[in-house]
Amino acid sequence: MFAVIVVVAGFLSLSSDESRSPTPAVLAEYEAARARAGRDTHAHVKLALWCEAHGLNAERMTHLAIAVLTDPKNLTARGLMGQVAYQGQWQRPEAVPDRVLADADLSAALAEYNARRARVAMTADAQWRLALWCQEHGLDAEAEAHLTTVVRLDPGHAAAWKRLGCKKVGGRWVSAEQLAAEKAEAATQKEAGARWKNVLAKYRGWLGGQDKAKRQHAEAALEQVNDPRAVSAVWSVFASGDASAQARAVRILGQIDGPNASRALAVLSVFSPSAEVRRVATETLRHRDLRDVVGWLIALIRKPMKFEVRLVAGPGSPGVLFVEGERFNVQRVYAPPPLPNIPLFPGEPVTL
Repeated sequence: MFAVIVVVAGFLSLSSDESRSPTPAVLAEYEAARARAGRDTHAHVKLALWCEAHGLNAERMTHLAIAVLTDPKNLTARGLMGQVAYQGQWQRPEAVPDRVLADADLSAALAEYNARRARVAMTADAQWRLALWCQEHGLDAEAEAHLTTVVRLDPGHAAAWKRLGCKKVGGRWVSAEQLAAEKAEAATQKEAGARWKNVLAKYRGWLGGQDKAKRQHAEAALEQVNDPRAVSAVWSVFASGDASAQARAVRILGQIDGPNASRALAVLSVFSPSAEVRRVATETLRHRDLRDVVGWLIALIRKPMKFEVRLVAGPGSPGVLFVEGERFNVQRVYAPPPLPNIPLFPGEPVTL
């Protein structure tokens, strides 16, 4: 089955510019990337895009085919293969209109749906009613789209979340598939993190040892670390150390793609005690996708709050909290209650 899909994918990729032969350097880079891809769906999709950019059309379709075999629901790979989902099946886009036109009931339902959608207000209640109407008339894809709009407009709309197949876990709504994927990812990351921590700790020991051959081996091995799952181990082994260890962490994190590595670099660029580490981390971030870190960095930009606290020293000495604001200052005074007047002699009144 796999061989058939790969062969068909190769035929689909034939085009008028196939006569252009890739250079030996491109082929060598492709072979190295293919060896690293393994069975990782994301890696095969990424490699397919690289092949497209370098004119390797047959290889592009091969890796997209591998991606959909590994993960049949991978939307990116299906889209790059020119397929759309319709009534539970992946089809070529040109085949969908013919199927719709052949179904008179479906055509009538879609015509009425389009009229209703043109009139519906962009409120959670209106979108909810239209979603229910779509479900009653068999328009499942349209119903899902409007239910998604409902929870975007009203994140607390429990009924809409439930119709989307989600349940509330830990204060957020997730689908069973999403929850299972998150648990599997967490388990995989935990295992990989532990493995990488042992490896990196060993190399750190070799770097500080007297054996020159081991030092050279550790240097060469660390230059090849590019696994996104190694980020937590890099942080634990190197980034939490002194300036030289943090400098090593910056070099390794710079070799790793992904948002986690970028965020770790951002933390070092702001909070490392070493000015040189902060500088190199900042320079490394310049060549990465800043969307992974810019929100976090902006959140750090805030004026320090100026305040003064004067503690209560006892009766007759009130405590004061003074906060200096941009427009108004706020002062709160906290006075202890007076001491009770305890009579010294019989018959004197008691004052509380």
